[in-house]
Amino acid sequence: MKLVLSYVFIFFVGFHVQAQAQKLFKSSFKEQNHELVEYYDPVNNIYSNYKYNIAFDGPNDWTKDQGLSKHTIYRTYQADSAITFSINIIELNENEDLKHDIWQFYQHNKEVIDETSINAIESQINRKLDDYYTEKTYIKNKVALKKRMKYLLREQDFEYYITSLSQQVLINRTMYTFGLELPTIFYEANKSYYDDLYLGISFLPETK
Repeated sequence: MKLVLSYVFIFFVGFHVQAQAQKLFKSSFKEQNHELVEYYDPVNNIYSNYKYNIAFDGPNDWTKDQGLSKHTIYRTYQADSAITFSINIIELNENEDLKHDIWQFYQHNKEVIDETSINAIESQINRKLDDYYTEKTYIKNKVALKKRMKYLLREQDFEYYITSLSQQVLINRTMYTFGLELPTIFYEANKSYYDDLYLGISFLPETK
């Protein structure tokens, strides 16, 4: 999941062009003191978070945890297949002036974001990416930035390609990143199934 999390932080590199020497992000969900604002249905693998008004209906037979990153609020995975889906949240401070949706912001800062993304990820995996693609999409009528990339993973005596997908939505200074990583052979054999995992995302009505 390190690669998916890289998408989250690299996207905000563009903000450095506009921001001065100030902290860009608020403390993460895990760092905050808060009342219980989550609900999880273990039978149906349905997760709801009422602080960020987000829910996800995952595959019933997948395992769930909170992930390793401090910005991951939910992770579900199929361990024996190396398939992982996660939700990562970053909140921007109120002094950040956002005038565009995520796709518009990306278009205005595309060169910086893409160059920084590719360099950082290639440095992390210690090899060149075999694929890098972005497009505008929607999640429940909200504008989203979709990214896809592929890279070769070597572990012990094995090597195989990993496909890494993410869709990012920016709502009221909160960045939602929904990341999916899996062996490319599984993705290419059943693209519609894995792409449809994103249909399990719901944005909940705001509550006080």
